[in-house]
Amino acid sequence: MQPTSKIEGAVIVILDKWAKIIRSRVEYKHGTLGIQGETHSEHTTAIIGGMIVAQMDFWGQKAFIGEYGSGSLMEKTIQGNPYLREYFSSDQWNPLRTGYSIRGRAEGDYKDLDGKKQYSSGAMKGLNIEEYFAPIEPRHIIQNEIDLAIPEIIEDLYNALSDSLVKEMSDIFSNQKIYI
Repeated sequence: MQPTSKIEGAVIVILDKWAKIIRSRVEYKHGTLGIQGETHSEHTTAIIGGMIVAQMDFWGQKAFIGEYGSGSLMEKTIQGNPYLREYFSSDQWNPLRTGYSIRGRAEGDYKDLDGKKQYSSGAMKGLNIEEYFAPIEPRHIIQNEIDLAIPEIIEDLYNALSDSLVKEMSDIFSNQKIYI
């Protein structure tokens, strides 16, 4: 749906701009994590059901670990990690893990969090390998970047809406004659 007013158009432009900025910041921070894997993102800004909606989606191994951590330090609650149950029941979860600690896999192929095929020799099958692959604390990078951007987004919206409202009011009253 297309914007029906200059105000809607201004809001969409600002939310689209900030979604791009937040995605860029998040992808940069994911790149500094020092872990293997990928991070991907996309966003949409649209009018849905009369509301302006901006949505950002992130995926990939770095995105998942950057948000929710790994191994014994991973976010262990559904509230803190809404994908936890899905991860436990996926083919990416190591069935030899009896808890949250990172454990060696059985010999054979498996898929990493990017869906890429990997191979395990099975040499450390079932052993806690966190001394070799340190667990990572959840960083909640995406949420933190959104929280940091909110004051700037509000300021941009305030400025744009003020300008748009003044312009629309000027357009409305420019052709009006006032009689006293």
